[in-house]
Amino acid sequence: MPIIGKINKNSKYKFMIIFHFKIITKNISWIVYEKTKVTDQGFSKRILRIYFYHLIINFTWSFVFFYYHLIFAAFINILFLIIAIIILMVLYFPRSKISFGLMIPYLIWVIFAAVLNFGLYLIN
Repeated sequence: MPIIGKINKNSKYKFMIIFHFKIITKNISWIVYEKTKVTDQGFSKRILRIYFYHLIINFTWSFVFFYYHLIFAAFINILFLIIAIIILMVLYFPRSKISFGLMIPYLIWVIFAAVLNFGLYLIN
């Protein structure tokens, strides 16, 4: 039974919100990278590396959930995404409090998505 049939067809706005959070996260990572690339190159490279790991985890969730219909595996994937976001926030905090604060809505949104994902797993 396809998962996509269970999802409201007007959910394109939800995906637009996710897309905007990704753009904000990218900009935040770039700002922190630019602020630290001269003074602490190791830190700035670590920020970019973790950011790209975060993107890969985020990208794979869609395939695991929508294409392969592995709801529990998608839930595990989103837990790793939450961990990656928290790691980014911990790295941002000492360098840019604004960047840290801007990540809070994104973290809340992903936690909400994890709750929905787990709820769907329990229903099925």
